[in-house]
Amino acid sequence: MTDGTAGQAAPWRRRVNLARAAASRALARATARGWLAWYRLQARISVVKQRDAAKATSLILLAAVALSVLVLQRFRVHLDAYFAADQRFAVLQNVLVAVGSALIGAAAIAFALIVFAVQVNIERMPHAMFRRLSSDRGLLGSFLGAFSLAIGIASAALLFDRRWLTVMTLGAGWATLLIPALLLYAYNRALRLVAPTHHLQFVVADATRSLSDWARRASRAAPLFETPEAERPPLRMKHDHAATTFFRLNAHWTARALDDLRYAVSFARRYVERRDHSAARDALTAAVAINAAYIRAKGKTFYPVVPFFDHPLAVDGFINETLEQLRQEISAATARQDEPAVEIMMRCMSDLARLYTNIDYGTEGASRYHSVLAAGYLSGALETTIQREFTDVAMEGVRLLGATGQALLSRGNSADADHIISKIASTAGASFGRESTRPVVRTCVEELSKLAVTVLVSRSPDPRHIAAAVTQAVYRVALIVLTLPAHPLSDPHGQHLDPYFSASSATALPKQLTDLGNQLIEAKPDNISARDVIQNVLVWAEGLEDAHRDLLIAAVKSRSIFALSLVQSSNQIARVLFALTRAPAARTEAKSALEQAALGLIAGWSWVPADRETVGFVESFRVADHLFEVAMEAHLRGCSDAALRALDVLLGWGFQASQHNIGLGSFESSLMATVAFTLATNGDMKRQLANIVVRLGKADAPAQDMRRRAAREISERAASARRRGYSLSAIDQVLMELDPAAVHAAVDALAKVLTGAAP
Repeated sequence: MTDGTAGQAAPWRRRVNLARAAASRALARATARGWLAWYRLQARISVVKQRDAAKATSLILLAAVALSVLVLQRFRVHLDAYFAADQRFAVLQNVLVAVGSALIGAAAIAFALIVFAVQVNIERMPHAMFRRLSSDRGLLGSFLGAFSLAIGIASAALLFDRRWLTVMTLGAGWATLLIPALLLYAYNRALRLVAPTHHLQFVVADATRSLSDWARRASRAAPLFETPEAERPPLRMKHDHAATTFFRLNAHWTARALDDLRYAVSFARRYVERRDHSAARDALTAAVAINAAYIRAKGKTFYPVVPFFDHPLAVDGFINETLEQLRQEISAATARQDEPAVEIMMRCMSDLARLYTNIDYGTEGASRYHSVLAAGYLSGALETTIQREFTDVAMEGVRLLGATGQALLSRGNSADADHIISKIASTAGASFGRESTRPVVRTCVEELSKLAVTVLVSRSPDPRHIAAAVTQAVYRVALIVLTLPAHPLSDPHGQHLDPYFSASSATALPKQLTDLGNQLIEAKPDNISARDVIQNVLVWAEGLEDAHRDLLIAAVKSRSIFALSLVQSSNQIARVLFALTRAPAARTEAKSALEQAALGLIAGWSWVPADRETVGFVESFRVADHLFEVAMEAHLRGCSDAALRALDVLLGWGFQASQHNIGLGSFESSLMATVAFTLATNGDMKRQLANIVVRLGKADAPAQDMRRRAAREISERAASARRRGYSLSAIDQVLMELDPAAVHAAVDALAKVLTGAAP
């Protein structure tokens, strides 16, 4: 009997064991596939928003639960058979009670550890944020869920009998898996709440939500404040008067956003004191984001400042509070001599100034008052850095101030940028007085160069004033720099001024103007933007003549090598101006004005002193070749009269230099340039010879021995240029391309004029 029973039970046990093994393998495969799918999905979820990730996680969890129910239903019969014995079911109940009790303790311990982690990091937070941390729904909900699940596991063994075996097994399994997940979520949530970056995201989101809610309320209440059409004045600015009235009646509408703004600045202050400048930068970025949300919410309720009138709606308390908070922080950081902190806050001030250029004041051409106000705060901080000799910070401050000026000019607000230009120039002057801060001067010149290019492409209705302001500022700085003693083997002046004047630098004004000129020449005749830019270039060039002449004379008198940069840059600018006369988009009346502006730059040589030392210094720059290239460019662009006048300036310089027998060939070069230009342009050689005869008859004409030497030199030069086959001189290069017989005849006639023989 006993043996038979044992023999019958053995196959049943084998079937149960096989079923259990199959179920284990199936569950293992399903679990592996589930976790693999989970990891793949997590990689994709990382690039979507948080709410989308939560939805995706919920769907995956529901799908996994449904899959587990299906798997368990398939093996339900085997499960019921295995726990049919009372002893095994009792063991299962004991296991559930033990596991539930252990998880309750684990949840309590984890809660204590998380609270400890929060307490360790809580001192980083502003005092006003304690309430938000203590009432966070996600954190409290995760703890409540973990405790509830743990209690549910322990209670399942007491509340349910064998009929609920499948539900008990499935629920206990998933609860056991979810409790650690909830505790991990609570831990990460707590760390996010005290982490600077995530907490600042909460602050910005809270401020944005509050401001957006008030904007929607103002939009809904608009019908209550609209003025009837018959009562509206004929001339009105494009403002949202209904929203303006609503915001004035609810003056507290920015209270929550202001609190969040103060939280962000408080964060920056705390982390600056800890020398954690990266976190401070994030906090100030949050402050800028809150201001952006405020501007977007306020919309068309900003009013411009009216000169000579005190407009109460033009004053904005939110913006004033922001700038004042930053001013105080900059003052505190400066007092501590914390240069990185000052730089970060100045960058924030610049970001705000550029952000405020987007404010809609409801009227065309309104002054960007708040942007100018922020730039004023920034310039005040810049002045302090110069006084404290924070050289690197001052250089960055100048760049930020220049970027603000470019933003204003790009908006067409040239009058608002005037203060910035003068401030950059005064900063250069203040920096020049000290050796430690002198590198700031070069940065100032760089920003003035960028502003000059921005003026050329801006759409200002009247660019004359701002163009003159930039020119005066940079030339005033240049005159200050020229007070440095010159050095024969180096160029101390060019080290500071090359970012604007150098013709060889790709970022300096001459090269930028050349690139701009190439684009304008290719523009079509109906291109209105190109026509406006050409007009801007003309207005800017008309104000260069006097300033360039004075600077050239000062550079020559100080014997500075920087004078060569002036020669090259003026010739390059003149060539661009001549080229623009052929631009299809240029107005007819602008072409002659461009010629006159170009000739004005060249005419500066007439004012250079003609003493022996000055002539010897200037002639080392090969003046004749530079002026000859300009004359040829004018002729190629169809400016024949301007080309002849440029040649006349060249010839006049040669005769002026001939008064000193210094052996540098200035007189001979001017004569050869006359021959090369006349023959290359098919000009009247007799007319040029007559002009030379008139000049030779003046009292200050060269002496007879110098004339004979010049006649001999030009004959030898014409012959040797063709024999060599190459030359660095632009004059000789043109002579080599001409007919040798024509060159020989012209040079021979010129030599006879010089020696007094009949040509």
